[in-house]
Amino acid sequence: MDKNRNLKISFWNANSVLPKKDELTIFLEEHKIDIMLLSETFLKKTKDMKIRNYNIYRTDRRDGSKGGTAILIKNGIEHGELPKIEETNIESTGIRIEIEGRPTNIYSIYKSPLKEMKEEDIKKIFKSKVPTIAAGDINAKHTDWNCRVSNTSGRILSEIIEKHNIILAAPNEHTHISSNAGTTDILDIALMKNIRWNYEIESRMDLSSDHCPVIMELETTIDRENTTRKITNWRSFRENIEAKNMEINDHQQLEEAIFDLERRIKTAEEKSTKSIIINTKNEIPQHIKTLLAEKKIAKKKYIRTMHPEDKKKLNSLTNEIKSELREHSNEKWKEKMEALQTEDKSLWQMTKAITGKNKKRNIPFIKLGTEKAIIDAEKVETFAKMLEEQFKLNEGNKDYEFNSNIDRIGRKREDQENNEKQIEEITQEEVQENIKALKTRKAPGRDGVTNNSLKNLPTEIVKEIANIGNAVIKLEYYPKIWKKSETIMIHKNGKPVNEASSYRPINLLSAISKLIEKSIYKRLKEHVEEHGIIPKHQFGFRTEHTTTYQLARITEDIKEKLNVSTPTGAIFLDIEKAFDRVWHQGLIYKMKEKQFPRKITNIIMSYLEDRKYEVKIGNKKSKERKIEAGVPQASVLGPLLFNIYTSDTPKLKNCKIAQFADDTAIYISNRNRIRTHRGLQEDMEILEKYYRKWKIKINPTKTVGVYFDHKRRKCTKLPEMIEVEEQQIKWQKEAKYLGVILDEHLNFNRQIEENRKRPECYRDNYTPCCTAKVIYQWRIKN
Repeated sequence: MDKNRNLKISFWNANSVLPKKDELTIFLEEHKIDIMLLSETFLKKTKDMKIRNYNIYRTDRRDGSKGGTAILIKNGIEHGELPKIEETNIESTGIRIEIEGRPTNIYSIYKSPLKEMKEEDIKKIFKSKVPTIAAGDINAKHTDWNCRVSNTSGRILSEIIEKHNIILAAPNEHTHISSNAGTTDILDIALMKNIRWNYEIESRMDLSSDHCPVIMELETTIDRENTTRKITNWRSFRENIEAKNMEINDHQQLEEAIFDLERRIKTAEEKSTKSIIINTKNEIPQHIKTLLAEKKIAKKKYIRTMHPEDKKKLNSLTNEIKSELREHSNEKWKEKMEALQTEDKSLWQMTKAITGKNKKRNIPFIKLGTEKAIIDAEKVETFAKMLEEQFKLNEGNKDYEFNSNIDRIGRKREDQENNEKQIEEITQEEVQENIKALKTRKAPGRDGVTNNSLKNLPTEIVKEIANIGNAVIKLEYYPKIWKKSETIMIHKNGKPVNEASSYRPINLLSAISKLIEKSIYKRLKEHVEEHGIIPKHQFGFRTEHTTTYQLARITEDIKEKLNVSTPTGAIFLDIEKAFDRVWHQGLIYKMKEKQFPRKITNIIMSYLEDRKYEVKIGNKKSKERKIEAGVPQASVLGPLLFNIYTSDTPKLKNCKIAQFADDTAIYISNRNRIRTHRGLQEDMEILEKYYRKWKIKINPTKTVGVYFDHKRRKCTKLPEMIEVEEQQIKWQKEAKYLGVILDEHLNFNRQIEENRKRPECYRDNYTPCCTAKVIYQWRIKN
C-alpha cells in the first residue's frame, strides 16, 4: 500500500488521443499521474483504447466527429464510475474516489467553442454536496485567469463561479497554442467546489497537441494498492504446518478444531510466501528519452518565437518520436510473441488476453429503485439489500394448517420413523481424492484458505480434515464457521450493467467445507440413486444428462410428430429465483418422506439453517445478513438438494414434461387445437397447484408458449391462449430453451442467425449442429 505521495491529477485536450497513446503512456509513468482527464479524444465505439496499468472510462460523442471525454485512473485506486450527465452542452465523464475517507467526484469536461455556456450545465456537475473537481477545455477565456482576452463563455463562467462559490484554478503559463493566430492562451482550467486541500497547478510541454497537459497536485494522500505477485515455497509450507490430534465430542470443540486448523494453514502459507512488487514501468530506450527532451526545448522555443523554422523543427521531432515509439512498441511485441510457450502456459494466457476472456470488468454505478451506488462501499450495501429480499421465502400456499405442519416436521431433529441406517465414515483417501479434484485458480472463501494450499497439505493434516468430517456426521451438526459466505456479484450477459437486478450472486465458501460437502454429497447421492428419487424427465446436475441431451429429447419428440403432420403446443415456464427461495422445512419434510438416513437429514437441516452472507467488491464488504431460504449458490450440495426438493413434481395427465434444474417445459402433440389447449391448460393447473403448495413461484411475464407446426400460415388458427397464474400467455413464434432458440417450424434458422453473430459459440454445446449430432446419438442409444 502506497500512501506517501500526493494525489496527482492531470488534464489535457488530446486533439485525437489514439495516435499519441505511446507518448501519453510515457507521460503518465514519468510524472506518476494517478488520474488523467482527457478531452477531445475523437474516440468512437469501434475504436478500442487500453493503457497499461490504468482503467479507462469514456464518453464518446454520438453525433458528428471529434469531441469526446475520457478518464484514466491508475490500477489500485478504489473508485466508481459516475452516471452520465445528459442533455448538456458540456461533454463529461465522471468517477468517484475517496480522499481521506471523503467521497470526491472528478469529471473530465469539454465544451465546443460553437456551443453556449449555460449555468444549468455547470449546476448539474456541482449539484451534490460531495467535493467535486471538474477539469478540461471548455473554451472559456477571461482575464481573471490570465487569458489575453475575455470571450462570451468566459464572462458567463465568471458570473457562474462567483454566484455558486466555485473555485477556478488555472496555471500561470499558457495551455493552448494557436498556430494560425500566432498566439498562446489559457483554455484548460479546473473548477472546484467543497475542496479543502491545498494544491499546485502547472502547465507542461511534454505531449504533442495544440494543447499542453496540465498537472494539478493535491496535498493529500490516497490509498494505492501496489501490483504484487505472491510466490509460495510449498516445501517450506509443509514443513511449517503443525499437525494436531484434537478431541471432538461436541459442537464447540468442532468449531474450535476448524478455526484452529484454518489458522495453522494460513499461518504456514504466510510464513512460506513472499510478495514481490511487480515493476509495471515501461522501459524507454535512452535515445527516445533524448528525443523527448529535445522536443520540449523545441516547443518552448517555438512558443517564444512563433517562427516557421522553429515550428518545422518541432514537427520534425514530433514525427521522429512517433516513428521511434512505434518501432520500439513493435520490437517489444515481437519479443513477447517469440517468448510464448505451451509449457509455461504463456501462450494460453496471451490468447485469453487478446480475446478479452480474462479481462476483469469493474462494476459500474448501480441502481436499485431510486437509489444509486457509485463507490464499492455503497455498491456492497445495495447488493446486500437486494439479496436480502431475494433470499426470502415465496408466499405460495396460504393453508395455515399445512404450512405449520410442514414447518413443525421440517424443524424436528428426532424422528423415530426415519431411517436409522449407518453412514459410512469419511476416510483419509476419500479426502485426498476430493482435494485432487479441486481447481487451483478458484477464489478462497472467508477463511482465506486456498485450493493450492490444500493440494500441498501433508498426510497428517488430510487425516485431520477426515476426522473433522466424521465429527460432522457423528454430531449431525454443520459448523457455523462454514455457513458464513462471501458473496460476489456476476453480471448476466445481455442485461443492463447499471441495474442491480442484472447481477447474480456467487457464494465463495470455505475450501475445507467443500471437501466435507463432497463427502456428504456422495452419501446423499447413493440414497437418491438407490431409491430412484430423481425422475427421468429431470436432466439437471445428473451424470450423462447434459442440456444437449434434454434438447435432443424434446426436439426429437416434436420433430417426429411434425413428420406425420401433427402440431405440438409447448409452454416454457420461467421459475422465479428457484434456487434462492427453496423452502428449507419443505425440503427436510420431503427428505423424511423419502426415507433418507436420519443422520444425513439432520446434517442437511443443520447445513441450511442460520446461513449468513456478506457481499464483497474489491476490499469492501457489506454488513452480514441472514439467508432465510434457498440453497447456497456455487455450493456442492445445492444442485442436488434442489433436485430432491422438486423430485415429486406431479405426473401430468396429457403432456410430456422436460426439466433441466428449474428450466421446465410441458408439451402436447395433437391435430385438434381444442384438445391441445385443454391438455395444456389442465396440466398447467396441476403444476400451478403443486408450485403454490411448495412455495415455488412461476413468472408469467417470462413464460412463453410456442405452437410448432410445419404448415402454419398467417391464416392458420392457433389454439386458445393458455392461462398461467391468471395471466394469458400469447403464442410466440419462438422460445429460448437451455440456450437454444426453438422456432415454430423447428428449423433452427433463428439460432443459426445468432451463431453467425457469435462464431465462437460453435465450440460449445448450444449450437444447432451439435444438437442435431446428439439427436442422432440419442436415437441410437434409445
